[in-house]
Amino acid sequence: MRGRVLLSAALLGAICCAAHAMTAVEIVRRAHNADCHVSYRGTKSTFVRTGRLQTRAIIKVVHLAPDKLRKEYFAPAALAGTVVVQNGCRVWRHEPYDPTWEVASSDKYGPGRSANCEIALRNYDVKLVGSGKVAGRDAHVIRAVHKNGREPRRTIWVDKQCFLVLKTVAETPEGVLRSSSGFTSITINPSDISPRIFAVAGKVHGFPTPTGLDFRVQKPSYLPKGYKMVGITKETACGHPCAHLQYSNGVNTISLFERKYTGSSRAPRVPDKLVTVITWVKDGTLFTLVGDAPRSELRKVADSTK
Repeated sequence: MRGRVLLSAALLGAICCAAHAMTAVEIVRRAHNADCHVSYRGTKSTFVRTGRLQTRAIIKVVHLAPDKLRKEYFAPAALAGTVVVQNGCRVWRHEPYDPTWEVASSDKYGPGRSANCEIALRNYDVKLVGSGKVAGRDAHVIRAVHKNGREPRRTIWVDKQCFLVLKTVAETPEGVLRSSSGFTSITINPSDISPRIFAVAGKVHGFPTPTGLDFRVQKPSYLPKGYKMVGITKETACGHPCAHLQYSNGVNTISLFERKYTGSSRAPRVPDKLVTVITWVKDGTLFTLVGDAPRSELRKVADSTK
């Protein structure tokens, strides 16, 4: 009799746990908005492969909920001393050799972030594949695979307690590492984060809107299924003002850079299949299209740009 009681209790406990177990979709939704409620301080290690070029970086990150973020680069040498500050939808970047801050915009904390999450969930199959540890913290491990099977897949480590994303890894469908970003140390909700560290002191060099550029910005009429426009900003590339049009399917991105073409303008080439880069010149404008989507899809985007 006692054995039956213990067995019944164990079964009841298992049923209760199953009833309260979160699905991968629920975990992803909570993770997407976790930094609206959780502050943190930590150090991140990142890796990015662009063609045959590999870049590793060490970044100190401080976040004050709901929408303040400061990143300071310690490595590599080319980025050391670079500071990026975000307050809401505004982003400022400071290089150690430049006395001014450059300003741009981002939708990271914008009103469309929930919509971006739902777009990602429509385009990706997500699955809870296990548990792990990142920077000493217990994490759910989520695998996200694009439904078309041709775009990079993601593995995401989500903190089991506060649902912050602790680490992400992107791989090609063939399993080649594309990028990774993860905390090597982190403190959750520290009490000594001062709002003053998010202040931008000094001269700010604001860019005009893309409509202020001295050439006509052209847009594609075709986008791969699931992608939508998420932003347009003016930036500087190789000393030239350019328009940066950004598109996303909620996880992967496509960027279209446009600037005036001069005879000395050189189009970048990436001799690898890990990222697709297409360049062309049309009507006095140099276009550079960069994305994770298959080359055939990006070619359609390029051909439809006018």
